[in-house]
Amino acid sequence: MTREKDPRNRPMRVVDLLAASAQYLNERGVQSARLDAELLLAHVLKVDRLGLYMVHDRPVVGPERDAFRGLIKRRLDGEPVAYILGRKEFYGLEFDVDSNVLVPRPETEILVDRTIEVVKAGNIARPRIAEVGVGSGAISVALAINIEQPKIVATDISPQALKTAERNAEKHSVKQSIMLVQTDVLNGVKGPFDIVVGNPPYISEAEEHTLPIDIRNHEPRIALIAGSTGLEIIEKLVPQAVELLVSNGVLIFEIGIGQSESATELLTRTGAFGSIESANDLAGHPRVVIARKENK
Repeated sequence: MTREKDPRNRPMRVVDLLAASAQYLNERGVQSARLDAELLLAHVLKVDRLGLYMVHDRPVVGPERDAFRGLIKRRLDGEPVAYILGRKEFYGLEFDVDSNVLVPRPETEILVDRTIEVVKAGNIARPRIAEVGVGSGAISVALAINIEQPKIVATDISPQALKTAERNAEKHSVKQSIMLVQTDVLNGVKGPFDIVVGNPPYISEAEEHTLPIDIRNHEPRIALIAGSTGLEIIEKLVPQAVELLVSNGVLIFEIGIGQSESATELLTRTGAFGSIESANDLAGHPRVVIARKENK
């Protein structure tokens, strides 16, 4: 009598492995289980997601199977897929990412959209732009590609983040348009600027425990948590922007859910901004504040 083979070692086709892995992740609380399984398997097999379905009957065995299992384990441990793959798409561009920077998110594309709109509406030639908290460089790189001849000064307090941003600027051939500066917010930065833009930390210490485990345990805390109220970095940014913006210049920054009223009040108290508006994310929440400095 022959011994029955261990079923765990039986070859599985791509289609079966995807189904089993997605179910496995879903049962353990991973919300984007199917997508994550597809991205990780595509990475191992060196194809894109569409390519998986072109080889759906292909068996996955040996080193490929072991590599995929290793990536699934990392995902179950809460590591974001973007960090596992080392890349993330933002504004139609691929960016290198690592645990030193936030994973770029779709709602942050609103910052890019609104900045481009300001440049076009004002017919600003060679706009001078400051970005606060450059992180991976996603915002500055997207602006450098989509705006004609910008001059961008991008700051971050983290030297590791600045290295990632520099790598992405080189990757997309826009390094000449972006000056990277290590500083807190805009300390020591010389203007003037037509636009100040940023996605600063805006989560309060009290909210930290409510963050999903992959964010709380893996993304850089310094880029997430602002302090006891969540508004501490914005409170630093606003007066600095007032000093550095030209008359009629625009401050554009991302906020957390429920912070629109507080951010608007903070801007109003300065007496410097003639118009203050907000832009909603896809869920209908005010996500980006746009404030124009009065022409005095």
